[in-house]
Amino acid sequence: MYQTAITKKRILLALIAVILSISVFGLNVFADTYYDSWDAYVSANGISTYTWNEVVDAIESVMNSASDTYASGDSDGALAMVSVA
Repeated sequence: MYQTAITKKRILLALIAVILSISVFGLNVFADTYYDSWDAYVSANGISTYTWNEVVDAIESVMNSASDTYASGDSDGALAMVSVA
């Protein structure tokens, strides 16, 4: 009799834990769209991806322009260029 009560409590606690886990972490089994590759996902959702080289080139371009602006005597303009970028 005592073992049955403990077993029922354990089953109830396990069931509560499963329900809470599903509600907290979500259960997304039925997704609307599946993509075969990352490239297909990117093109379907209009996501822009950049390589590290492209990012560095953009930073270098802004920094060179700001450096030239500062060298010409416009420190506020150089600061504005770097702050906006």
